[in-house]
Amino acid sequence: MARRKPPNDETLRTAAEARAGGQSWDRAAAIVGYAASAVRLWPIRYAARWAAVLREAELRLVSEASAEAIHTLRKQLRSEDDKAAREAAKMLLALRQIGEKLRAEKPGDAPPLSSEARDALEYLESPEGRHELDAAEPGEEADAGDAESPR
Repeated sequence: MARRKPPNDETLRTAAEARAGGQSWDRAAAIVGYAASAVRLWPIRYAARWAAVLREAELRLVSEASAEAIHTLRKQLRSEDDKAAREAAKMLLALRQIGEKLRAEKPGDAPPLSSEARDALEYLESPEGRHELDAAEPGEEADAGDAESPR
């Protein structure tokens, strides 16, 4: 069976946003209308594109969460409790350092694969795994026994 066309940028971005937001592979696949078995392969098959859109999605989430945390910490910074104010100041500084580190990272930077991810990759590159991918169609339901794999 012929392989499907690669996902377009918007589809890839939507799946990455779902994963960055904590959605399962099955849910991310349902959102974009692809089989979970196919979507699970996107970080491998389209590594550079996936890394870029996932990083963008993660940065957006960190930015949103940081804004909420900063709002709360700034209120705490004005607390009459010196210890609470000091802790808030420490946290605000830590958030700033994290933000600076994220901005300094290159889009292609990626952490090494975990052993679970390496095992999944080996399976997906096996003849059985390739057959499963080639047979996947949009909206196809994955087997109930499919294990979640890392982002």
